[in-house]
Amino acid sequence: MKYLNRSTINRVLLAGLFCQGANAQDITLYGVHFPPYMIDSSILPATDDVNKDAGVYGMDIDLVRQAYATQGVTVHFELMPWKRIMRNLQAGVGLGAVSCRPLPSRHDFARFSQIISQSRSVFITLRDYLAPGAYPMATAKKYHTMAMNGWAQATLLENAKIDYHTVGSIAQGFNLLLRRNQDVFLTERAGAYFEARRLGIDDKLSFYEVSDLAEQHYTVCFSKQYPNADKWRVILDKGLDEVKANGEWREILKRYRPEGMLD
Repeated sequence: MKYLNRSTINRVLLAGLFCQGANAQDITLYGVHFPPYMIDSSILPATDDVNKDAGVYGMDIDLVRQAYATQGVTVHFELMPWKRIMRNLQAGVGLGAVSCRPLPSRHDFARFSQIISQSRSVFITLRDYLAPGAYPMATAKKYHTMAMNGWAQATLLENAKIDYHTVGSIAQGFNLLLRRNQDVFLTERAGAYFEARRLGIDDKLSFYEVSDLAEQHYTVCFSKQYPNADKWRVILDKGLDEVKANGEWREILKRYRPEGMLD
């Protein structure tokens, strides 16, 4: 049996350390199909050159991917049911989740990155159905109103004791606005605009801000129980600061939002 000389041993050790370092710079985050924030390309293939080969893309995904890239970290994204993701974070068997609202109920098991995107509720109608401006949620009492089944807007209408019709998708809500006797669709702005543009009907619709509903924020939430999770949160925040400073943040938003919605 031949023995390795010292130089060969050193090369092997260095190669091993390099591999360990490379592996340490690869992480996995989780999320659900939630256009335009996170999109499963098997459902909606990307049309832009940046994401044409990506299995998962979207406004929040592109931003997190680029922020980590500035810090030399490769991040992979996996789709999984949201309830399972939250259970895994609680148990410390998953690092983190994208497009995660920093709800009080999650503070016991998660820490949160800085804000990566915002969400507003809007009234959507046929083009110019209402006069320009913002409207309080009580406006929904005056019209035949719709909301997505199980979404926050449906809960808000229920709590306000406002009658509404449920729909199973944003596209179904648009179809009822365009072809049936429904007047107003209360839903999430960015997702609705993304779908309207994808369907080529954004010029047939008007969007109105709901003046008394607070803006919602999305972050990346990291499990408190997962080893070194806070390290990856700090690295992400540093990368997010960098993509804000160099203008990449705004360029990513432009892929998914019109100029007037880049706030």
